[in-house]
Order: sequence, then structure tokens, then C-alpha cells
Amino acid sequence: MEAAAAVAMAEQVVADLREKCETPPALLREVASAMAHEMGAGLEKEGGSRVKMLLSYVDKLPTGSVSVFPCLIRGSLSVLLLVVWF
Repeated sequence: MEAAAAVAMAEQVVADLREKCETPPALLREVASAMAHEMGAGLEKEGGSRVKMLLSYVDKLPTGSVSVFPCLIRGSLSVLLLVVWF
């Protein structure tokens, strides 16, 4: 019975948390719109926004040829090989 009570209590905690953290869709749309506006302003000119943006561009389009770049990623317990295809 103790396990069932613990599960019921955990489910209630999760339900309460969901209710308290729920964000209305209208507010989410407002935040997304403001963020898009700030990003656009930041790309228009240096210092034009509170959001730091890096002005960048593509200097050449892909030609269809394939380039392969192997990358080694060393972690504390493993080594990964990542191959990036362009």
C-alpha cells in the first residue's frame, strides 16, 4: 500500500506542477513575435537589438561535389568519430 500511496502522491505533485507552469498559447505567440522582432532588429544593424546576433552570409552555394570532414571528439570516458558530409 505504501508504494501505491507514493505513486499517487508523485502523480499529484506532477499534476500540480503542470497546472502552475501552464502558459497560455496567446502569451507564447506574443513571446515568439517579440523574439522574432528582436532578432530581425539585431540582424539589421550592429547594436540594433538586445539580442546579440552575428551577421553572416553564405559566400558560395554547394556545387554538388562531396567534401568529408572527420572530427574526433574526446570525452572523459570515450572517443567519438564524427564525419561531416558537405
